[in-house]
Amino acid sequence: MLGHNEAHWAEIYETASKLGLEVKIIPVFSSDLKRKGCIKYPVGPAEFLNLFRTADFVCTDSFHGMIFSIIFHVNFIEFRRFQNNDPRNQNFRIFNLANLLSLNERIYDGRDILDSNINFSAVDDKLSVLRTESINWLKDALDSVSERKKFTFANHVLQSHSLCCGCGACESVCPVKAVKVSMNDNGFYYAHVNENSCIDCGMCRKVCPIEGCEGVKCGDGRLFSYKDNDMEVLQESSSGGFAHRLASIANNNGYDVCGCTFNAKSHTAEHILIKSHNPQELHRLQGSKYMQSSFSGIMSRLGDSNKAIVFGTPCQISGVRKLTGDKFILVDLICHGVPSSLLYRKYLDYLKNNKKLDTEGLITLFRYKRAPGQWRERYIYNQDFHGRSCVQHQSRDPYFLMFEYGLCYSELCYECPYRDKSNADIRIGDYWGEKFMNDKTGVSMIEAMTSRGLEFMNECGLSQFGSLHEQPITDYTHCQQMKNLLKPVFYDELIESLKDSRISLPDILRSYDVDLRQKVKKVNHFISRVKKFINIFINILRRIFTQCLTCCKKL
Repeated sequence: MLGHNEAHWAEIYETASKLGLEVKIIPVFSSDLKRKGCIKYPVGPAEFLNLFRTADFVCTDSFHGMIFSIIFHVNFIEFRRFQNNDPRNQNFRIFNLANLLSLNERIYDGRDILDSNINFSAVDDKLSVLRTESINWLKDALDSVSERKKFTFANHVLQSHSLCCGCGACESVCPVKAVKVSMNDNGFYYAHVNENSCIDCGMCRKVCPIEGCEGVKCGDGRLFSYKDNDMEVLQESSSGGFAHRLASIANNNGYDVCGCTFNAKSHTAEHILIKSHNPQELHRLQGSKYMQSSFSGIMSRLGDSNKAIVFGTPCQISGVRKLTGDKFILVDLICHGVPSSLLYRKYLDYLKNNKKLDTEGLITLFRYKRAPGQWRERYIYNQDFHGRSCVQHQSRDPYFLMFEYGLCYSELCYECPYRDKSNADIRIGDYWGEKFMNDKTGVSMIEAMTSRGLEFMNECGLSQFGSLHEQPITDYTHCQQMKNLLKPVFYDELIESLKDSRISLPDILRSYDVDLRQKVKKVNHFISRVKKFINIFINILRRIFTQCLTCCKKL
């Protein structure tokens, strides 16, 4: 019995008494050990099956208990473990099986069912038909797949998994150009394999960052905080300006710089390569771009560089590492996920219809720090070529709300293998947590993942340009996201809504209670602050009381 209903247990003992049978209980909970008839010896798979096979009667609230009773031709009672309005309700599969086999009367509803025995001959006839239908369906499905497309024999990047970050390492290494990264229907860059051209060499699998994930565990490196001295750098950077300063120093020292820029004409993020000693172009890489970037095209261009520093998401950087080894300095970003490009397309419609902006050549700044408020209070800024602009706080902007709650990330983002590890030399992001709570212009968090990364930071002499301080490594694990978000159960439906031109972005927010989520978040934040204040107040009172008690003892 997987439930805790004592009324069911009373019925079990009464049924055993009527039948004159001994009760044998397979324990699930510690409370079962105290029940009369509980089995004390270990029950493994063999013992479990044998107990069902040799039973005279079975009482269960388990789906599989019902299945094995039917297989071994044992009369049974099936109890309802869940109420119909229980959100965890799993009763449907029990009702479905009972209905298929005409065993609805075996589901306990309070009346005595001991007078009837199951006609297992009729049940077996129905089972035989259902099994034949299932086997035929499987055979037809397998037979419909051509020999060329049977993944059992294929040796390409999508052979063992369907997850892809679109980094393009596979495209770069393929000797026959059978792999191509392009935007899929759901709005994500994805590798596609031409199986007619593929020679099954397996090269693409060797460089895939999703296969054989490698990296240093976050928390095993050395942590630093950084805040640039130049206010203009701080205003244009997402946090403390570390990435821009590191890129500037490296570029002046002869390094090509590979990073992400926003292309206003195509409304996309894309990685570009800025050649060494070209610092006037580095401003194009500043700031966050809350969307998946086109990365595959830059892979071939990197091959022409002798010295380069590469910035990207953890999966992209891992692809570069597998493709080029230790040739370049690799820097990955603390990443929460990349939303579908369909979301930004829908966002453009929102800006056009609701904010009256001309979206042709629109410029979007995803972390606009010149707006009033603190660095932690994020704003999105949009400006069209007529000079009309719109600035919205993170709590009101529909694009940021969808991003923040992770409702339409790439499927890989919900299973990201790099959430708690990195294949880069350096990992960077915002220094969240309470340490810099009152900072208004931003602080960068940096973890040197490798000795090479730490040496490079030392060579750059960052202390000349800003405040660089080593911090306890626990700050990373305490304030950064270490686990993947759960993929929403309505994910596929939401993606289809983003494709539908008839549905507006505000309508989508209402459909999936995004506004309500924001209100709940604010309430929880308020409650958290109140609890914190109460704890501080209690500690003050405790110290006062202790001091008074000490003084009284002295008197």
